[in-house]
Amino acid sequence: MPLKNYTAICPGGYVYEQKGKDGAVIKRFWSTSMPFKQFVRPIQQMREANGLDRPNINDVMRDVDEAQCERLNFDPEWCQKKTGGFLSSRSFRSASAGVQAAASRFRQMASFSEGLKNGAATLKDWSDDGFAAVASDEAQNRSDICTGRLSGNPCPFNTNPDIKLPDSLADIIKGQLEKKNGMKLVVEGEQDLNICTVCACFLKLKVWTPMETILGRMTPDTIEKFATQYPPCWMNKPPNPHMKIKPDEIEKESWMMIHRILGHTAMWAVRQSPYHSPDGLLEVLNEFNRRVASRFDSNGMVKMTNKELEKMLWDNLTQIHQFNLWNERKNGNQSPYGFVDRYTKPNPDNDFIDLHALVRNVRSSVQRENERDEVFNSNFDRQWSRGRFMRFVRGLKYKLFHRFTFARPVIQQSNPKPPAP
Repeated sequence: MPLKNYTAICPGGYVYEQKGKDGAVIKRFWSTSMPFKQFVRPIQQMREANGLDRPNINDVMRDVDEAQCERLNFDPEWCQKKTGGFLSSRSFRSASAGVQAAASRFRQMASFSEGLKNGAATLKDWSDDGFAAVASDEAQNRSDICTGRLSGNPCPFNTNPDIKLPDSLADIIKGQLEKKNGMKLVVEGEQDLNICTVCACFLKLKVWTPMETILGRMTPDTIEKFATQYPPCWMNKPPNPHMKIKPDEIEKESWMMIHRILGHTAMWAVRQSPYHSPDGLLEVLNEFNRRVASRFDSNGMVKMTNKELEKMLWDNLTQIHQFNLWNERKNGNQSPYGFVDRYTKPNPDNDFIDLHALVRNVRSSVQRENERDEVFNSNFDRQWSRGRFMRFVRGLKYKLFHRFTFARPVIQQSNPKPPAP
């Protein structure tokens, strides 16, 4: 042990901080009069009672001894000379903890790097889907859970890690943000959204991404982490039929209305067009209506699955010449790539409409509206049924009350004789 003398108390007395398993200080021991062996006894008892490391009395004495010399900077008047190869057990444990922390950080960075790759792939999928975003209410709800805007309890995994993003991913995120802002997709408290360290996703974009796109690239282990590490996360919420598509209901049959399909086709054609509206929009709608009219009944309705709807859209729309022209650049440019910067707007004649994305967006929008109708009808039926029962009860009460209170027989009294004159 480094201390030279245990009969004379060192300057400042004996001082020792007992730490718990998490490294936090549990209790601070200090004495300027207690002998050394008597001083270490309550420390050893505390370790034994709480199941802490190194409860043996010799280990406790060594730890306390080394702590005094470290506090005195190995003053030669009080401590033995520190040899060149000397490393105290306390220092060794600290160094070992540092190595373990570095190894843990390395594993986290490797996992984070893998998450960044999946995040980049998810962003590409979202771009291929035509940037189909969830409803603004759903995006705001997701953002509030991440930032704690309403609850005051922000998610601990919404952080800004000290990791440099690869240039390729940074460019993708930059382009996606510009596209998002151009579509006016903004939530309150957006400045507090950073990166989710569970899935390595850029939250300013993730809160707008449909759930089926997010889950398409996410590993089962990552999905399980949300449930185990942060249960309040919106990734653990049950599917909301108002906001997103449930993958297990992709084969569910529902009533499709021709006017609804035509309306969403027109909406997505305008939203994806580089112009205020694509050429020949009315022509495409009329021709599509003519081609599929036989599939609908007299009310313009037919029952089909969402996959059947998507197939019907693709098979019939791609047979229309004007629809295929939307996928061509007006200037005849056949280059697969285009280059723009943040200061210039791309030339509309050099842009086109992604037809696959348009068809998928129409199918998704029709499905979401159908599910909202189902929720409304279900709530209406439940409320109406309850209202009918209450009206029946009130009517019964009224009839009974009227019958026994007001429906009494009226006894007619004979007219009294006039008084004699």
